[in-house]
Amino acid sequence: MARRSGVAARQVAIDELEREPVRGAPDVISSSSQFVTVEIVSQPPSLRPTLEPSTMRSSRTLLAAPMIAFLTAVSPPTAGAAEDAGTGVAVEVEVEVGYDAGFDFEALGVMAAAWRLGRGYFEDALLAARHLDAAIDAFLGAPGPATLAEARRAWTVARTPYLRTEVFRYISPEVARWARQVSGWPLSDDRIDYGADLADDQGSSRAAATLIATTDLAIDGAVADSRGLPAALGDADRGSASDRTVITGYHAIEFMLWGPDRRTTAPGAGDRPWTDFTLDPETCTHGHCDRRRAFLELVSERLVADLEDMVARWQPAADITTTSLGGDAHAFIERLLTGTAAFLEDDLAGARIGAALSRNDPDRESDRYSDQTHRSLYYGFDGVRSLFLGAYHISEGLLPEALAERRRRHVLKGGTRVLDLYTDASAAKHALAAAYESLIAITECAETGAPFDTLIAADNPAGNRLVQSAMNRLLDLSTALRGLVM
Repeated sequence: MARRSGVAARQVAIDELEREPVRGAPDVISSSSQFVTVEIVSQPPSLRPTLEPSTMRSSRTLLAAPMIAFLTAVSPPTAGAAEDAGTGVAVEVEVEVGYDAGFDFEALGVMAAAWRLGRGYFEDALLAARHLDAAIDAFLGAPGPATLAEARRAWTVARTPYLRTEVFRYISPEVARWARQVSGWPLSDDRIDYGADLADDQGSSRAAATLIATTDLAIDGAVADSRGLPAALGDADRGSASDRTVITGYHAIEFMLWGPDRRTTAPGAGDRPWTDFTLDPETCTHGHCDRRRAFLELVSERLVADLEDMVARWQPAADITTTSLGGDAHAFIERLLTGTAAFLEDDLAGARIGAALSRNDPDRESDRYSDQTHRSLYYGFDGVRSLFLGAYHISEGLLPEALAERRRRHVLKGGTRVLDLYTDASAAKHALAAAYESLIAITECAETGAPFDTLIAADNPAGNRLVQSAMNRLLDLSTALRGLVM
C-alpha cells in the first residue's frame, strides 16, 4: 500500500513540535508543559544519516534507538501526577539529529502516540483500581446497601480505562501474557462461590466444592495464583486444568459484588445481598461470610498490584517500551494493524458477540454479572478508536473535571493518525465509523432497558439483527485493516 513520503512526514513532525512555544536560538525546538521539559538541539547534516542520542541529562536511561529517544522526550504524566497535578516531572534531553530523507518521522509519531495512550490508560486503570479498592474497604468496614452500591459504581468506573487497553493484548505479547490474571474470561465462578443454580441448594456436593466453602483451604496469595486449586477443590472429575482456572481480576470482583445472574435473558444484573459479607452470624446469608470477605479483599488488592506491575513496564526503557513499542517504526505499524484486526475479529466480534449470539446464550456474555456487556464492547472498541484517531479519552468519574482536563492535555494533545499514513485507507476509515455507530446503537438499547442479554434472546429477532450488524461491522473493519498490509 502507498505511504506518504518520509520528507513530507518529517516536515509534519517538525511542524507539530514548532506549535509549542520556542525559546532561545532559532536552531532550538523546545516543548514544555507542567510535567515535561524537553530540548532537542539540531546539528548540521551529517554524512551518515542517523538519529542517535548524544547526551542524557536526567536519571532516566535513554537507549540508542530513535523510538526510545522520542518516547522519553514525550513522556506523559504518571498516575501520581494525575492525583497531584501540582507536582511536575522535568526531563531534559539533548539529542544529535541527523538527516535521512527516507526516515518516516510520521510513522515514528504513531509509535509515540500508541505508547502514550497505552501508558495513559494503564495509569488511569491503576488510579481507578485504587479507588475501587478503597470503596471495597469501606463496604467491608460497614456492609450495607449504600456501601455495596458505591463499590459497584467504583467497579464500573474502574473497568472503563482498562477496557481501552485490551487491544494492546494483540499488539504486545508481554501484555497478552500478563492480562489473563487481570481480565481472564470465562471466570471459574463455580470454583469461587455459589452460582445461580446453587444459591438455594447449599447442601449439594458442588456447592461445597468452592473456595469459599472449603474452610480448610487458606485464602491467600497461593490461592490467587490458582496453582493446585482444582485438586484442592476435588475438581478432577470436571477436567479443569489449573492453567484454565480464572479466579482473579475484574470479573472475580464483579462476581463477588453482583453475584450470579439468575435472570438469563431477562433485564437485570446479579443481585447478591450485602448480607453475604456481614460479620454477624445471625444475618450472614449463604454461609462463610468471613471467607467471602477475605476473598473479595484479596482479589481487589491483587488487581491493584497487577496494574502497578504493568504501569512500571510501560516506563521509558522498560520491557514493553523497548520491545513491543521499540525498533523499526514500519514494522510496528504493521503489527498495530494486524494486531488490531485480530482483536476485532477474534475478541470483540468472536468471543464477545458471536459466541453468545450464535447460541442465544447469556452465559457467554463477558460482563454478565453486572449486565454491562454493552460497556465492554463499547469501551473495548473505544481503545481502538483512540489508537487510530490519536485521541485520549479520560473515563467519566475518574477525576474532578479540572484535573481531568489537565490530564487530557498532557497525556496526548493530538497524535498522528495511523490511517493517514496510507493514500488509500478510505475503506478502513469508513469501516471504523460504521463499527462505532453500530456499537453506539447497542449501548443506547442497554441504557433504555434492553441490555445485551435481551438482544441476543432467541425470541428477539430485531435485537439479534442489531447485534449481528455490529459483529459484521467489526469484521468489515478487521478485513479493511488487513488489506492495508497485504
